Amino acid sequence: MLGMKRKVFLSVMLFAFIGSFSFAGSVCDRVSLSKIMPYMPADYRVIHKKPLKNTNLCDMLIEVNGKLFTVYANEKIAIVGTLFKNGSNISSQEINRYLQSQFSKNFKLYGNKLKELAISTYKPSKKTRRFVYLVCDPNNRACEFLKRDLIDFAKKSGFGIKLILVGISQDAQNKIERFICNNKSFKDYTESNYGKDISCKRAKRYISESNRLIFEELKINSLPTFITQNGRYQAGSNLNTLKNILK
Repeated sequence: MLGMKRKVFLSVMLFAFIGSFSFAGSVCDRVSLSKIMPYMPADYRVIHKKPLKNTNLCDMLIEVNGKLFTVYANEKIAIVGTLFKNGSNISSQEINRYLQSQFSKNFKLYGNKLKELAISTYKPSKKTRRFVYLVCDPNNRACEFLKRDLIDFAKKSGFGIKLILVGISQDAQNKIERFICNNKSFKDYTESNYGKDISCKRAKRYISESNRLIFEELKINSLPTFITQNGRYQAGSNLNTLKNILK
């Protein structure tokens, strides 16, 4: 009888322990952003979430209307913003890791098309064998600002640059068409010399194919974007940061 009571007691204690643990769960299990932030769109998507170490907060990566941002929340509060630790931007690193993983998947499927769509190439020397792709829109301000440093960067880094142009607006597409039909060079691009107003079928075909590859297949939504031959990428015009992914 004593043995039976002991077994019952142990079973009850074990059940109580498991029950309390399940109830407590993870801080992430108790977060409802739509309750904490009523303005959150109903179609927001949680990319991933995990408890933030040494805090009572859940580290969440959220997508809304194609844009990513980080949220740090529990059942009562939500903090939308950037987390820094020891001088490092943790939120930015988290977003970049996710974007790189998604890009790598698309690159495996469509990356071989980049070479075909390189509209012009700059080689710092005849022996250049390493290249980086630059994706730009002729009317993008950041792309325009970047032009003045491209050749100097290529010479110092030893990397050649293969140019791919996309056109969002009709005016940008007209510039691409002029560039192609007038057989302009990379130097012409850096000097915004697109040539005289002229039209040709190969240019129209190029615009259609480059827009599809960049926006639909590789799903790049920020310009300028640099893409390495092994499938890494960087959005933005920071050439100092670009050096890190070229190593």
